[in-house]
Amino acid sequence: MDRRTFAYMADRVEKYRAVTNEILKLEKRLEQVIDGKSLKCVRLAIESSNIDVTPWGFEGLKDVYEARVEAEMINAFVDVTKAEIKRLENLRAEI
Repeated sequence: MDRRTFAYMADRVEKYRAVTNEILKLEKRLEQVIDGKSLKCVRLAIESSNIDVTPWGFEGLKDVYEARVEAEMINAFVDVTKAEIKRLENLRAEI
């Protein structure tokens, strides 16, 4: 194998490794969110322009509307993260 081919292959291996590490990081985040270990519940405080985190299973939400908003935000995070993992898997397959 000549130097040029070796450099090309080394570059591909490095790109593959970087994409794989990103996939693993996203999968770990996703697992933590789905298991309720990392992201808890997200609460929008519209009046104060804040986004706060409430404990998992917190029953002090004002109403079903707030609980639904939190659930939708968590679901959106899960969906976007899964889509990004799929995109990275496709990119990795092309390498």
